[in-house]
Amino acid sequence: PDGKPLTYELGDIERGFKEADHRFEGKYVTSRKCHCCPEPSACVAQYDKVAEKLTIWTTTQVPFQVRRIVAYALGLPLSKVRCIMLHLGSGFGSRQECTEVFPITAVVSQLIP
Repeated sequence: PDGKPLTYELGDIERGFKEADHRFEGKYVTSRKCHCCPEPSACVAQYDKVAEKLTIWTTTQVPFQVRRIVAYALGLPLSKVRCIMLHLGSGFGSRQECTEVFPITAVVSQLIP
């Protein structure tokens, strides 16, 4: 919050330096890292107008969160929304959000005759 880097310490550092056979000092800086999943994200939705039920197939790590947010966004009860999590090769945490893709795909599925 104050613009300073976060630091973590574990153990008795001064004792460790005194007991070490060698000591190396330096400054290490890295850039910000971004997730790079090998497979693309995907979302497909099908709305059954007769039963008023929505089914979403997606590559997410949080299917219940997707279900809850999409149900809220569309004004549907949770019992009318099903989210099926497809095989996920790797997410590394980048698939733990419900992005705008899910409700937009759901709305478009309702518009298809």
